[in-house]
Amino acid sequence: MRATTADRAPAPRVAAVIGEAGGLGRALTALALRRGLHAVRFGSAEDCAGGPQEAELRLTDLADAAQPWSVDPALPGPALVFWVAGRFLQQPFAELNPTDAEALTRQSLTGPAALLARILAATPHPVHLVTAGSVSAWRPRQHQAYYCALRAGQSALTRNLLPELLEHSPHGRVTLVELGGLAVPALPGHPTPDFGAMLDPAQVADLVWDVAHEQTGPLAHAVVQRDKRPGAEGVPLLSFHDAVPEPPVRADPDTLAHTDRHPVGPEPEPFRA
Repeated sequence: MRATTADRAPAPRVAAVIGEAGGLGRALTALALRRGLHAVRFGSAEDCAGGPQEAELRLTDLADAAQPWSVDPALPGPALVFWVAGRFLQQPFAELNPTDAEALTRQSLTGPAALLARILAATPHPVHLVTAGSVSAWRPRQHQAYYCALRAGQSALTRNLLPELLEHSPHGRVTLVELGGLAVPALPGHPTPDFGAMLDPAQVADLVWDVAHEQTGPLAHAVVQRDKRPGAEGVPLLSFHDAVPEPPVRADPDTLAHTDRHPVGPEPEPFRA
Protein backbone atom coordinates (compact mmCIF):
# COMPACT_ATOMS: atom_id res chain seq x y z
CA MET A 1 0.00 0.00 0.00
CA ARG A 2 1.41 3.39 -0.97
CA ALA A 3 2.06 5.71 1.96
CA THR A 4 -0.10 8.80 2.10
CA THR A 5 1.21 12.27 2.74
CA ALA A 6 -0.05 12.03 6.32
CA ASP A 7 1.88 8.78 6.83
CA ARG A 8 5.22 10.11 5.66
CA ALA A 9 7.68 11.42 8.19
CA PRO A 10 8.09 15.19 7.92
CA ALA A 11 11.38 16.28 6.40
CA PRO A 12 13.91 17.34 9.04
CA ARG A 13 14.44 21.08 9.36
CA VAL A 14 17.31 21.01 11.85
CA ALA A 15 20.38 18.85 12.42
CA ALA A 16 21.87 18.79 15.90
CA VAL A 17 25.40 17.42 16.27
CA ILE A 18 26.46 16.33 19.76
CA GLY A 19 30.19 16.34 20.37
CA GLU A 20 33.12 15.53 18.14
CA ALA A 21 35.01 12.41 17.07
CA GLY A 22 38.05 12.83 14.88
CA GLY A 23 36.44 15.41 12.56
CA LEU A 24 33.16 13.54 12.06
CA GLY A 25 31.10 16.14 13.93
CA ARG A 26 32.47 18.95 11.78
CA ALA A 27 31.89 16.95 8.59
CA LEU A 28 28.26 16.17 9.53
CA THR A 29 27.64 19.82 10.42
CA ALA A 30 28.96 20.96 7.04
CA LEU A 31 26.87 18.31 5.29
CA ALA A 32 23.72 19.43 7.10
CA LEU A 33 24.29 23.02 6.02
CA ARG A 34 24.83 21.96 2.41
CA ARG A 35 21.54 20.08 2.57
CA GLY A 36 19.78 23.28 3.63
CA LEU A 37 19.16 22.37 7.28
CA HIS A 38 19.62 24.60 10.29
CA ALA A 39 22.68 23.14 12.05
CA VAL A 40 23.15 23.25 15.83
CA ARG A 41 26.44 22.23 17.41
CA PHE A 42 26.50 20.99 21.01
CA GLY A 43 30.03 20.66 22.37
CA SER A 44 32.95 22.36 24.00
CA ALA A 45 34.88 25.19 22.38
CA GLU A 46 37.52 22.60 21.47
CA ASP A 47 34.91 20.33 19.87
CA CYS A 48 33.46 23.13 17.78
CA ALA A 49 36.75 24.74 16.75
CA GLY A 50 37.29 24.82 13.00
CA GLY A 51 33.69 24.00 12.19
CA PRO A 52 31.41 25.85 9.76
CA GLN A 53 30.77 29.41 10.87
CA GLU A 54 27.11 29.20 9.76
CA ALA A 55 26.25 26.65 12.44
CA GLU A 56 24.56 27.72 15.66
CA LEU A 57 26.89 27.02 18.57
CA ARG A 58 25.54 25.94 21.94
CA LEU A 59 28.71 25.48 23.90
CA THR A 60 28.61 22.76 26.51
CA ASP A 61 31.40 20.65 27.92
CA LEU A 62 30.02 17.11 27.88
CA ALA A 63 32.65 16.07 30.43
CA ASP A 64 31.25 18.59 32.93
CA ALA A 65 28.62 17.19 35.29
CA ALA A 66 26.35 20.24 35.11
CA GLN A 67 26.64 21.78 31.64
CA PRO A 68 24.66 19.19 29.60
CA TRP A 69 21.77 19.74 31.99
CA SER A 70 21.81 23.54 31.64
CA VAL A 71 22.38 24.29 27.92
CA ASP A 72 19.32 25.23 25.84
CA PRO A 73 18.14 21.91 24.29
CA ALA A 74 15.13 23.05 22.21
CA LEU A 75 15.25 22.36 18.46
CA PRO A 76 13.05 24.37 16.05
CA GLY A 77 11.39 21.61 14.04
CA PRO A 78 11.69 17.93 13.07
CA ALA A 79 15.28 17.04 13.86
CA LEU A 80 18.14 14.78 12.96
CA VAL A 81 20.22 14.37 16.13
CA PHE A 82 23.74 13.05 15.53
CA TRP A 83 25.50 11.55 18.55
CA VAL A 84 29.19 11.55 17.66
CA ALA A 85 30.77 12.36 21.04
CA GLY A 86 33.50 10.09 22.30
CA ARG A 87 37.06 9.76 23.53
CA PHE A 88 39.44 6.84 23.20
CA LEU A 89 41.36 5.09 25.96
CA GLN A 90 43.77 2.17 25.65
CA GLN A 91 45.32 0.97 28.88
CA PRO A 92 45.16 -2.15 31.06
CA PHE A 93 41.92 -2.16 33.02
CA ALA A 94 43.79 -2.60 36.31
CA GLU A 95 45.48 0.78 35.70
CA LEU A 96 42.19 2.70 35.38
CA ASN A 97 42.03 5.62 37.82
CA PRO A 98 39.02 7.59 39.10
CA THR A 99 39.82 10.75 37.12
CA ASP A 100 40.09 8.98 33.77
CA ALA A 101 37.08 6.76 34.44
CA GLU A 102 34.87 9.73 35.25
CA ALA A 103 36.10 11.84 32.32
CA LEU A 104 35.70 9.02 29.79
CA THR A 105 32.24 8.09 31.11
CA ARG A 106 30.94 11.65 31.00
CA GLN A 107 32.43 12.43 27.59
CA SER A 108 31.30 9.21 25.91
CA LEU A 109 28.04 8.28 27.61
CA THR A 110 26.48 10.18 30.50
CA GLY A 111 27.05 13.70 29.10
CA PRO A 112 25.47 12.97 25.70
CA ALA A 113 22.71 10.94 27.39
CA ALA A 114 21.81 13.89 29.63
CA LEU A 115 21.63 16.18 26.59
CA LEU A 116 19.50 13.69 24.63
CA ALA A 117 17.06 13.43 27.54
CA ARG A 118 16.68 17.20 27.62
CA ILE A 119 16.28 17.43 23.83
CA LEU A 120 13.40 14.94 23.94
CA ALA A 121 11.78 16.77 26.85
CA ALA A 122 12.03 20.17 25.14
CA THR A 123 11.30 19.25 21.51
CA PRO A 124 7.68 18.45 20.51
CA HIS A 125 8.70 17.49 16.97
CA PRO A 126 9.80 14.09 15.62
CA VAL A 127 13.40 13.15 16.42
CA HIS A 128 15.59 10.89 14.30
CA LEU A 129 18.55 9.82 16.42
CA VAL A 130 21.66 8.93 14.42
CA THR A 131 24.44 7.46 16.56
CA ALA A 132 27.99 7.11 15.31
CA GLY A 133 29.08 4.27 17.57
CA SER A 134 31.92 1.80 17.38
CA VAL A 135 32.43 -1.86 16.52
CA SER A 136 34.25 -1.94 19.87
CA ALA A 137 30.77 -2.26 21.35
CA TRP A 138 30.87 -5.96 20.46
CA ARG A 139 34.37 -6.77 19.25
CA PRO A 140 36.97 -7.81 21.86
CA ARG A 141 39.94 -5.44 22.11
CA GLN A 142 43.25 -5.62 23.94
CA HIS A 143 43.61 -3.14 26.84
CA GLN A 144 40.39 -1.34 25.89
CA ALA A 145 37.88 -2.97 28.24
CA TYR A 146 36.46 0.18 29.76
CA TYR A 147 36.33 2.02 26.45
CA CYS A 148 34.53 -0.96 24.88
CA ALA A 149 32.06 -1.11 27.79
CA LEU A 150 31.08 2.53 27.24
CA ARG A 151 30.70 1.95 23.49
CA ALA A 152 28.44 -1.02 24.23
CA GLY A 153 26.39 1.22 26.52
CA GLN A 154 26.10 3.81 23.75
CA SER A 155 24.76 1.21 21.30
CA ALA A 156 22.39 -0.27 23.87
CA LEU A 157 21.00 3.15 24.83
CA THR A 158 20.53 4.04 21.16
CA ARG A 159 18.54 0.89 20.36
CA ASN A 160 16.47 1.09 23.53
CA LEU A 161 15.51 4.71 22.91
CA LEU A 162 13.52 3.68 19.82
CA PRO A 163 10.28 2.81 21.70
CA GLU A 164 10.41 6.17 23.47
CA LEU A 165 11.11 8.05 20.26
CA LEU A 166 8.04 6.36 18.76
CA GLU A 167 6.01 7.34 21.83
CA HIS A 168 7.29 10.87 21.35
CA SER A 169 6.16 10.79 17.70
CA PRO A 170 5.11 7.98 15.34
CA HIS A 171 7.79 9.33 12.99
CA GLY A 172 10.63 8.77 15.46
CA ARG A 173 13.61 6.92 14.02
CA VAL A 174 16.91 5.41 15.17
CA THR A 175 19.99 4.85 13.01
CA LEU A 176 22.97 3.12 14.60
CA VAL A 177 26.18 3.15 12.57
CA GLU A 178 29.07 1.41 14.31
CA LEU A 179 32.47 2.46 12.99
CA GLY A 180 35.73 0.57 12.88
CA GLY A 181 38.78 2.68 12.18
CA LEU A 182 37.87 6.32 12.85
CA ALA A 183 40.67 8.26 14.56
CA VAL A 184 38.80 9.20 17.75
CA PRO A 185 41.02 11.43 19.91
CA ALA A 186 42.40 9.90 23.08
CA LEU A 187 41.51 11.07 26.55
CA PRO A 188 43.78 13.99 27.55
CA GLY A 189 47.05 12.72 28.98
CA HIS A 190 47.01 9.50 26.97
CA PRO A 191 48.65 8.86 23.59
CA THR A 192 46.68 7.94 20.49
CA PRO A 193 48.15 4.72 19.06
CA ASP A 194 49.07 4.53 15.39
CA PHE A 195 46.61 2.11 13.81
CA GLY A 196 47.63 2.86 10.23
CA ALA A 197 45.35 4.28 7.55
CA MET A 198 42.11 5.39 9.19
CA LEU A 199 38.68 6.26 7.82
CA ASP A 200 38.20 9.69 6.23
CA PRO A 201 35.66 11.62 8.37
CA ALA A 202 34.14 13.27 5.26
CA GLN A 203 33.55 9.88 3.62
CA VAL A 204 32.10 8.49 6.84
CA ALA A 205 29.79 11.49 7.17
CA ASP A 206 28.43 10.88 3.66
CA LEU A 207 27.81 7.20 4.46
CA VAL A 208 26.15 7.92 7.81
CA TRP A 209 23.93 10.56 6.24
CA ASP A 210 22.93 8.30 3.35
CA VAL A 211 22.07 5.39 5.67
CA ALA A 212 19.82 7.67 7.73
CA HIS A 213 18.28 9.37 4.69
CA GLU A 214 17.48 6.11 2.90
CA GLN A 215 16.11 4.38 5.97
CA THR A 216 12.51 3.19 5.54
CA GLY A 217 11.77 1.54 8.90
CA PRO A 218 12.07 2.75 12.49
CA LEU A 219 15.51 1.14 13.01
CA ALA A 220 18.58 0.82 10.80
CA HIS A 221 21.83 -0.77 11.98
CA ALA A 222 24.93 -0.48 9.83
CA VAL A 223 28.64 -1.08 10.25
CA VAL A 224 31.41 0.87 8.51
CA GLN A 225 34.86 -0.68 8.71
CA ARG A 226 38.11 0.22 7.02
CA ASP A 227 39.63 -1.92 4.34
CA LYS A 228 43.05 -3.23 5.35
CA ARG A 229 44.05 -4.85 2.06
CA PRO A 230 47.25 -3.52 0.43
CA GLY A 231 46.39 -0.69 -1.93
CA ALA A 232 42.96 -0.12 -0.38
CA GLU A 233 43.93 0.82 3.17
CA GLY A 234 41.36 3.05 4.84
CA VAL A 235 38.64 2.62 2.21
CA PRO A 236 35.26 2.42 4.02
CA LEU A 237 33.33 -0.86 3.80
CA LEU A 238 29.60 -0.58 4.53
CA SER A 239 27.45 -3.50 5.69
CA PHE A 240 24.08 -3.87 7.37
CA HIS A 241 23.22 -5.96 10.42
CA ASP A 242 20.35 -6.99 12.64
CA ALA A 243 20.04 -5.49 16.10
CA VAL A 244 22.82 -7.79 17.40
CA PRO A 245 25.84 -8.02 15.05
CA GLU A 246 26.90 -11.40 16.40
CA PRO A 247 23.71 -13.11 17.66
CA PRO A 248 24.05 -15.78 20.34
CA VAL A 249 23.57 -19.44 19.48
CA ARG A 250 19.89 -20.30 19.49
CA ALA A 251 18.75 -22.71 22.16
CA ASP A 252 17.76 -26.23 21.07
CA PRO A 253 14.08 -26.68 22.03
CA ASP A 254 14.83 -30.32 22.97
CA THR A 255 17.07 -29.13 25.82
CA LEU A 256 14.47 -26.82 27.35
CA ALA A 257 12.57 -27.84 30.49
CA HIS A 258 10.25 -26.33 33.06
CA THR A 259 11.87 -23.74 35.22
CA ASP A 260 11.47 -25.84 38.38
CA ARG A 261 14.01 -28.40 37.12
CA HIS A 262 17.53 -28.18 35.75
CA PRO A 263 17.41 -28.87 31.98
CA VAL A 264 20.62 -30.91 31.77
CA GLY A 265 22.49 -33.25 34.12
CA PRO A 266 21.67 -35.14 37.27
CA GLU A 267 20.11 -33.70 40.38
CA PRO A 268 22.73 -32.09 42.65
CA GLU A 269 23.94 -33.99 45.68
CA PRO A 270 22.64 -32.75 49.06
CA PHE A 271 25.09 -30.47 50.84
CA ARG A 272 27.05 -32.15 53.62
CA ALA A 273 29.19 -30.23 56.10
